[in-house]
Amino acid sequence: MIEYRLHIHNTFLSFYLETEGEILSGDGENPDLVQIFLDTDNADNTGYAINGMGADYLIAIVGIRGTVLSARLYQYNVRYRTETPRGGHDWNAWAPMFEVDADSKRNGLHLGGTWGPSG
Repeated sequence: MIEYRLHIHNTFLSFYLETEGEILSGDGENPDLVQIFLDTDNADNTGYAINGMGADYLIAIVGIRGTVLSARLYQYNVRYRTETPRGGHDWNAWAPMFEVDADSKRNGLHLGGTWGPSG
């Protein structure tokens, strides 16, 4: 990764990622995956525990040959599909929310749009 930029204003999110090599360069049998973890409450004891933070949201982008196939926003929900609360290390607590607009060009990836949290 060479550079990244994130801008959140109320319910609008914009994210840009630049890499040394071509991004989403996988082939039809082996698509590439970019995962962006967002800690929106700045609390490491909430959300999915990863790299010292508590990620409340995840944006997962899948692509092949430089083309975005899907980009989806997930929210970490300890009660997703269970009555017993999950811990901060349970991958199955990611609840899908909606598709996100995303586009890639060579070594750059941009995504943006309106999303759920405010602030």
